[in-house]
Amino acid sequence: MKEIRSLTIIGAGNVGTRLALAFFKAGVSINQICSRTSAHAKRLSTDVLATYVCSIDKIEDSSDFYLFCVPDEKLRSISNEWQHHHKLVAHTAGTTPIEILAPFSDRHGVFYPLQTFSKGHNLSFRNLPICVEANNSDDLQLINNLALKLTTNVKKLSSEQRKVAHLAAVIASNFSNYMYMVAEEILKDQKIDFEIIHPLIMETARKAGRIGPLQAQTGPAIRGDKTTIDAHLKMLDSYPAYKEFYEVITNSILKANKKF
Repeated sequence: MKEIRSLTIIGAGNVGTRLALAFFKAGVSINQICSRTSAHAKRLSTDVLATYVCSIDKIEDSSDFYLFCVPDEKLRSISNEWQHHHKLVAHTAGTTPIEILAPFSDRHGVFYPLQTFSKGHNLSFRNLPICVEANNSDDLQLINNLALKLTTNVKKLSSEQRKVAHLAAVIASNFSNYMYMVAEEILKDQKIDFEIIHPLIMETARKAGRIGPLQAQTGPAIRGDKTTIDAHLKMLDSYPAYKEFYEVITNSILKANKKF
């Protein structure tokens, strides 16, 4: 097999949905969608002209590639239901090692798009990083070539490297989003709309990508502005948990400034 021409997607959540639609748009044939939630499976299969099943043991043996877009704990629980032990399979998880798929098949890999997805939001895959791995070089090339149908940005990472990338992604994305939640709460308490800091959020992200996080860092901590820092801490007296991490992060920025 020189290329993957058809695939089955197991899981119709955020990741499975966006990948299925992206593959369909790229001209890759999708034979089946499998999801335990029949409504999700039916809806997605209709969008990508595929059939659908709601049980692993109903999956047909007709695809070149089987992509598991399910949570890690489900991967472990369904391995005994899988019957196609010589098919090429992969998962989409950030921290799960490639070896978790060994019970499924002697040909296994990883197809991990490093992005946050929502079912209802269509985003471009053009430069989206997709991290790939396989337990043999031939299958690695197949998975790599499949990823290239979606993006120009394919990364061949080991399981250990992918875990580090996922850690960085959680800190940069999930932690940042939590900060947005905190900022929104503080603003709402004073009847100020969160929209007021939308331009700041967008420009901060653009600047970090343009010149690097170190050079992009601004604010009272990087300036050593103790007067402003103390004023902020006083304002956070009614938010003790937020005050605590304001101090921790401020001190971390101060130390980073001295370090670099």
